[in-house]
Amino acid sequence: MRACKVFILFFSLCLPLIAQGRFEHIKDYLVYYGPWDQGKIKQAWESQMVVLHPGLGGRNINKKLILDIKKGKDQILNSKDDVLVLAYISIGEDAYIERGLRSSQEGFNGPVYRDENGKFHYSQNGFRNWYLDQIKLQRDDQDQLIWGEGGMPLFEPGQDSHPDENGKWHSYYVNVANTQWQMRLKLFMHRWLREMKCDGLFLDTIDTASPWGAYGWMQKDMVNCIENIRSWFPRTLIMMNRGLFLFDIYGETLAKTVDGVMFESYISEWDWYLQKGFQHRWYSSNKFILDNHLKRYNQEDGLHIFFLNYLNKNQKDLSHYYAVLNHHTESYNCAHYISSPDLHTLNSPFRFPLCDTTQKKLTARVKSSDIILDIPSELAGKGAYSTICVYFGEGRMPLDVFDRSSILDTSNKLQLPAYNAGLYSVEILKHDYTGAIRSLYSAEVEVLEPHLLKRVASLEVHPLDGAVRLKWPSLRKAEKYQINYNMVGSGQHNLITVGGNTHEHFIKQLDNGKTYEFSVRGVMGELTGAYSQSVIATPIDTTKPEPPVIKSYTVANKKIKIKFSHDSLHDIVGYYLYIYPKGLTEGFPLKLPKFSRSWEATVEKEGFYKVKLSSYDANNNESQRTSIESLEVK
Repeated sequence: MRACKVFILFFSLCLPLIAQGRFEHIKDYLVYYGPWDQGKIKQAWESQMVVLHPGLGGRNINKKLILDIKKGKDQILNSKDDVLVLAYISIGEDAYIERGLRSSQEGFNGPVYRDENGKFHYSQNGFRNWYLDQIKLQRDDQDQLIWGEGGMPLFEPGQDSHPDENGKWHSYYVNVANTQWQMRLKLFMHRWLREMKCDGLFLDTIDTASPWGAYGWMQKDMVNCIENIRSWFPRTLIMMNRGLFLFDIYGETLAKTVDGVMFESYISEWDWYLQKGFQHRWYSSNKFILDNHLKRYNQEDGLHIFFLNYLNKNQKDLSHYYAVLNHHTESYNCAHYISSPDLHTLNSPFRFPLCDTTQKKLTARVKSSDIILDIPSELAGKGAYSTICVYFGEGRMPLDVFDRSSILDTSNKLQLPAYNAGLYSVEILKHDYTGAIRSLYSAEVEVLEPHLLKRVASLEVHPLDGAVRLKWPSLRKAEKYQINYNMVGSGQHNLITVGGNTHEHFIKQLDNGKTYEFSVRGVMGELTGAYSQSVIATPIDTTKPEPPVIKSYTVANKKIKIKFSHDSLHDIVGYYLYIYPKGLTEGFPLKLPKFSRSWEATVEKEGFYKVKLSSYDANNNESQRTSIESLEVK
């Protein structure tokens, strides 16, 4: 969930449940980040839970708005349809600070980094000492930043005397054990709970302490911080977003400290180009966490589970995800919500449509490493059904979702690759315009062959100029690999075969700006494994744009003002401005919009500064930099 923004959670809850201090009966909630009006407030009353984003500077919310939603439909406080309000607090990241600038105030001796012995070192670089500096920006031979996919600069372990930034949301990672940081959190929380009359807290950016990131040593500190918040506000409802790795060691502590856990992106990931969700690549791991940790604490301690998944309600395979989530609703005491990642659409409460459980049996058999299904003639016509769902094992772990047009041959036989021995189940589903799901046909078939090729677990695709580079992990028995790719929307598939010792391949002569879909599978004799999860990538033009020209600059009263121009506006989307004290390494640039012609800021710290200005295009190609080498501020 987006970091370092303040938003609010609302729940419609009966009075006895509020007294218990838990979320047991919440099934429906929604998440909304846009501005509010009276119509949207009325929509919110239909849900049991609403996530509200305040907007820039809190412009989306005010005290009256909170009270109006808390009163519910009858607009009477302390009645059965009251709405419970929880305030969002980011505990692992701090909000945006202007890049490249720093303070000369006392106590600004950060950022800090922790060495392998656990000792903290202070850089004395004019930043708060709660900011961390465990990673540094990667640079090329010309000392310019190296940018990755999605406009994100690349990092490596080390220090550069600048706070480590979340390049996606432009927030900064913090040491949660820092006493000053915790006191700042307490002030924010006190404001939301006492002044704004919220009923609880929603804790985000806990994943800062992820063991797979640069701050894995902070796990115990993160748990201690959450325990401190509970001690500050003992009767306040507390929910945490993710931080699921903490349950491996600190599950019992957390289950007694917080009242609920939100499991964001549990079943699906989002494809930004196709604007739809697809099965999460780590779904099996997510389900393991749910079954082996959260379910236990849900049953023993009343820890409530909230799912937030990103799906498009118009995507063809939505019924598959409905079916899986419906299964979860029956198995766990949990709440679900479906949205798109921008969360700017106020969706209706997510309720599962009633299913027609009448099913007919399919004829199924196993041939080599494939499952063969005979599709009844009544389903052979166009639009006869929507999706085919394949599950593996007793836990009904979803493996694949197929659109009918891509798998049926002329004889109406469905051939599905099996990637492991065991029990498979197949369902043919249909959902109508109301969203109601009908399960038309089903089949179960057991695959006994122990020699089947496994599925390629993951595929990495790195876009290049007119090409892509693919990488995948090796399969022990694979004699060769088949790469399947197509330009999205073209309907034309291409197949490339490479040797079994090859785990990396370049595909060239692709069109820049066009989006392609890639997948790979192993082959052993006549046996073929299942294709990997498909990956989308867009080759990009790497030609650098023309640089801007600095026209003039002035310094007065610690204010720096720079004027500049650019002749080729159609080739760029904006400017990067770097400003930093001479003798230090540059950090993240300030981003200036395309039509900017000047920039002005106050610099608190006297001394000599370097200024560099460049332009960048839609592919994040950066021009050469125009620079001012020694600008004195006094």
